[in-house]
Amino acid sequence: MKDRSTYIGASESAALFGVHPHLTAYELWAIKLGQISPPPPNEAMLWGQILQAVILAAWKNIHRRPLLRGHKFRRHPRYKFIGCNLDALSTDANGNPVILECKVSSRWWDSIPEHYWIQVQHQMYVTGIPRARLVVLFAGIQLEEFEVAYSTTMGQTIENACIDFWNNYILKKVPPPMKLKDFERYAIPEGSVFATEEIAQLITQRYPEVLQRYTEALEQYECIRNMIKEYMGNAEALLYGSHILATWKRSANGARRLVIRSPRVHSVLSESSSPNVSPSPFGDPTLPQ
Repeated sequence: MKDRSTYIGASESAALFGVHPHLTAYELWAIKLGQISPPPPNEAMLWGQILQAVILAAWKNIHRRPLLRGHKFRRHPRYKFIGCNLDALSTDANGNPVILECKVSSRWWDSIPEHYWIQVQHQMYVTGIPRARLVVLFAGIQLEEFEVAYSTTMGQTIENACIDFWNNYILKKVPPPMKLKDFERYAIPEGSVFATEEIAQLITQRYPEVLQRYTEALEQYECIRNMIKEYMGNAEALLYGSHILATWKRSANGARRLVIRSPRVHSVLSESSSPNVSPSPFGDPTLPQ
């Protein structure tokens, strides 16, 4: 089994639709980012793992068809963050490949539970195999088989949900909307406030871009000032014709302060609503005058 933090698995897919009995979208997000640990397997899951080989052996004995249990993990050929683990592969009566998914249940079903149906649809979407069998051992005494046909509509819905979840929440490290059970399970620090989508995008997208441009501009700004200082040497004024372009004089504390007197700089600063305030997160540099 591959590192589950690198993909959305079939058994997790139902959480994206709010129908997973044990996992919310927020919990799935937190697990993928390593903020919380995956929940331990419950009793049904443990028995399912123990009895999987028995269930498959019984199915093989009934149908007299080959089982393939190697290469169980698959990734979608296009979207590598969508994957699945298969219990086994076999063939139908016509020799076509079919997915086998094993389950153990203490109660009989009238129909396939929705989260299991989504799990199998996810497996068929990833592998491109349009046929599956859900093989269930009920109450430890009765083996039942449910045939599941692939729904292209559901496959597209799963694809869209996984892409949205991965790109907008996992990669951006922005949590999806929390459900009531999430608030009940996870303490929210006092004094916290949840960001809106707009604020989250402002911080995760626009701010880094603006900060990068600002940093680059600040580096160029300091480079130009150093070039002027080097050119001036010990001079206190830089002239161009009858214009004073810059002064570099000592202040009361003995430090020399470079003041740029370019007409264009004065024009830009005069249009600013707060020309003496620097937004720099690194400390206020000396602004041109």
